[in-house]
Amino acid sequence: MFTKKQQIILLSILILFALLSIVFIFYFQNNTAILFFKKFDNGNLDCVTQRQENIVQGTSLSGAIEEGNTVTILHNYYKCNKIERDDIVAYEYSSQSDPIIKFIKAIPGDSFSLIQDEGGNYNIKVNNNILKTTGGQPYSLSENKSKMLQLFEKNYNGLVPENSYLLLGNKYNGSVDSTQFGLIDQSGIIGKVAVD
Repeated sequence: MFTKKQQIILLSILILFALLSIVFIFYFQNNTAILFFKKFDNGNLDCVTQRQENIVQGTSLSGAIEEGNTVTILHNYYKCNKIERDDIVAYEYSSQSDPIIKFIKAIPGDSFSLIQDEGGNYNIKVNNNILKTTGGQPYSLSENKSKMLQLFEKNYNGLVPENSYLLLGNKYNGSVDSTQFGLIDQSGIIGKVAVD
């Protein structure tokens, strides 16, 4: 059996463990989104006005985010944070009732161009690098799919203008993204997306 001193030490350890468990559970339940986000970003979350959970519908981000996954949209995140290349964002696209979720692939000041590949399709180059999906496959657009971006390339002399962004899904041949509607304005970006 334990001595009186050993019993007191054992009881103190159990009480300490119970208190730490309660603090951890309380903190984790109330800050899950913040903990997840800080792990990847360390951005300023003071401007986030809403955390909205959405279930992904569609396959345009397959390989990065799968249909049926839950994501969290951090509304107004970019009111106090810079938009960066490869951020996943929610964008308010006029013909969709729900926001679309895509990658930012080029930011203001980046050079961009379309170059024809051996098969007659067009690759997208940003800052002299051919853009690729998360699976490593170069974006390869048909003549028809490349027309919108060719127009923007010509009109802006191959530079992404201020407050504009190149928004792409994860399908090498394009999706409902900048291949259809061109460069986007920052005002349509609702927030940053975190994958739960």
